Amino acid sequence: MSRPRNRVKPIIRPGRELKLSGDSILIVCEGEKTEPEYFKDLKKQWKINPIQIHITGKCGSAPISVVERAEEILQETEMKFDQIWCVFDRDNHKSFDQAIDKAKTINENIRKNNEDNDVDNIQTFNIAFSIPCFEIWFLLHFKYSAKPFNKGAEIIKEIKKQDKKYTKSKPNHELLFKKLEDAIKNTDKLRRSNIKSGRENPYTDIDLLVKEIQNIKHTS
Repeated sequence: MSRPRNRVKPIIRPGRELKLSGDSILIVCEGEKTEPEYFKDLKKQWKINPIQIHITGKCGSAPISVVERAEEILQETEMKFDQIWCVFDRDNHKSFDQAIDKAKTINENIRKNNEDNDVDNIQTFNIAFSIPCFEIWFLLHFKYSAKPFNKGAEIIKEIKKQDKKYTKSKPNHELLFKKLEDAIKNTDKLRRSNIKSGRENPYTDIDLLVKEIQNIKHTS
């Protein structure tokens, strides 16, 4: 069976170990609240040095705007990040494929520049996207599901079956963090299922980013 049209391999492969010089990550989010607050609370939960992880949102709803904002930050700041992650949703955005292609091009240019200048550390420009939206990552904390969803409201309805107090504006991060290992296992299972079946909905790469943050936790 052929791969789905919008199915892309993560720029960071599952299980790949990066040799990082400074263990610093820049996370640029599509969302203004849900995604940034989740990663900020995760950083606090794991007591990671604030200087190691920088998180920003308010980039606009289009995936391409997230990638372009991340590129701007790299050009404007004097800080050197080992990893740059762009977090956005598929959610029927027209610029989704454009954002994927641009991120790959930027990553390839960074790799070539590192090689040309004989740079020892590996810097990567990565994407962590979700189909249809970020909330699928939350649902996978509570249970495995390969059921297709048309919109976020459908996922939230499923989450509320597991956590009756759940609200989109204020998720219970403390509860989610307790179930994080279940989420990672369920997401990996979903990824393997999608590859086998050729489906692309639902899907998320957020576990790959969380694992990289977890690596910093273990080395801090």
